[in-house]
Amino acid sequence: MSDEKAKAAAGMKPLQALIMLPAVMIVVGAFIALNFAAGTQEFYIGFFFLLYWASIEHSKMSAFPQTALGSAFGLLLGYVMFYLNATYGQSGALMFLGVIIPVIYCLMIGFLPLLINTPAMLMLTVATISHIQAHANFTHMFMSLGLGVAFFGVLFWGVGKLTAPKAAPVAAAE
Repeated sequence: MSDEKAKAAAGMKPLQALIMLPAVMIVVGAFIALNFAAGTQEFYIGFFFLLYWASIEHSKMSAFPQTALGSAFGLLLGYVMFYLNATYGQSGALMFLGVIIPVIYCLMIGFLPLLINTPAMLMLTVATISHIQAHANFTHMFMSLGLGVAFFGVLFWGVGKLTAPKAAPVAAAE
């Protein structure tokens, strides 16, 4: 990709990005502080939600429900893998195939796209990383996801309302 195309893909001019950077830092800090106040340090899950919704879906409110529900479903699948492995050992990993194969089939045919979608697969991928499976607290991961959905959803909805063009007044019929 040429430098010109890369700059166009980025979408912001350097001065715009520099002006926007303090606001981004405040939002990131506020979300991390919110997670700490809620008693969780698994805030990366909320950021993965934001990463997908903002980068892939361009923060469209129309994509919010399937991004939020898919993310929750993917995290739930990661928990199922954790539970089966913790309860049944290696046999649990094989049992998980009985769960994930139908889910992948549903993804392939587009069945239940509100739940079984790319955000679900992203969260499943993150939640099945061996280090996360061994050390993460899934209750806290779900808390962070819920906080991320609420925090970023309200934030982007509010910013959208504040920056939406005002409708022109309707002229009185003569």
